[in-house]
Amino acid sequence: MGPSIAQYDAEEVLRSTIEFAEKDDVMVHGHLAESKSEYDFTMEQFGCSPVEWFRRNNLLGDRFYYAHCIHLDEQDIKVLAETGTGVVSCPISNMYLSSSSCQVRNMMDAGVERIGLGVDGAASSNSSNMMEEMRVAYLLNRLTHEENACTSENILYMATAGGAKTLGRNDIGTLVPGKAADLILLDWSSLSYAGGRNDPADCIVRSGDARMVDTVIVNGEIVVKKGRLLRIDEWQKSAYADEISHELLQRASKHFLALQEEIISSVQESTGGAL
Repeated sequence: MGPSIAQYDAEEVLRSTIEFAEKDDVMVHGHLAESKSEYDFTMEQFGCSPVEWFRRNNLLGDRFYYAHCIHLDEQDIKVLAETGTGVVSCPISNMYLSSSSCQVRNMMDAGVERIGLGVDGAASSNSSNMMEEMRVAYLLNRLTHEENACTSENILYMATAGGAKTLGRNDIGTLVPGKAADLILLDWSSLSYAGGRNDPADCIVRSGDARMVDTVIVNGEIVVKKGRLLRIDEWQKSAYADEISHELLQRASKHFLALQEEIISSVQESTGGAL
C-alpha cells in the first residue's frame, strides 16, 4: 500500500516545523510512543517503531524532547541516547490512561541524560503536582521494573538537573554560581515525616507532598511563602476556575435534564446558594 495524502500532509507539516525551529532556534516538543495503539499503528503503516519513524523524519536530536516514551525496545532506547533526544516521564498520566510506565532506569543506563519529569496536562493528571509526581514516579518504577527501578536520587535528578537538560537550559537545574536562584524550601518538621528525616532524598521522594513546600524562590524572587502564592490572589483564582468549571458542566449536561439539575444543586450547595 502506497503512502496516503494524509501521510504527505503530515510529513510536510513536520518539515515546516523543523525549518521553523531551526530558523528561530527554538525547541520542539511532542508526545512519543505513549500508547500501545500508537506503536501498533506505526508498525502497521510504516513497518517500524515510533522512535524509528521519528529518526527517519529527522525528529530526534538535542532540539527535541518528548513526553512519555513508554513503548520502546532496546534499539529505540539506544537511538534516543545516541541522538541526545530528551525524554519527559509523566507517570500519573500514564497510570490514569493505562499506558504502562517509562523505562527510566534503562534509559539512564543506556546514556539518556536529557530525562525529566512532567505532569502532562490537567485533563490526564488532575493534580499538576510535581511533588506528587516524584513520589508516584518512584513507586511506579518499583512496581513495574523491580531490579531496574529508579532510586530516589534518580527521581530528584529528573525533577531538577535532568529536567533542565531536557528543556535545553543551562541556567537552571542546579544551585551553582552563575545560574538562576531557583529553589524551594521544604518544611519536614511535621510529625508526618518523623523517623524519615535522616535521608533527605528519600524523605522528599518517598514521603514528600506539596504540604512540605514552605517557600519557593524563582530567579531570586520569593513567589511562595508559608505555602501561599504571593503574586496572585489564590481565593480569586480558585473561585474563577470553579465558575468556569461549573459553566462547562452545565453546558455539557444541557441534553440531560436530571444531570443538569444535579449539577446545579451541587453548585448551589458548594457556593452557599449562588450559581
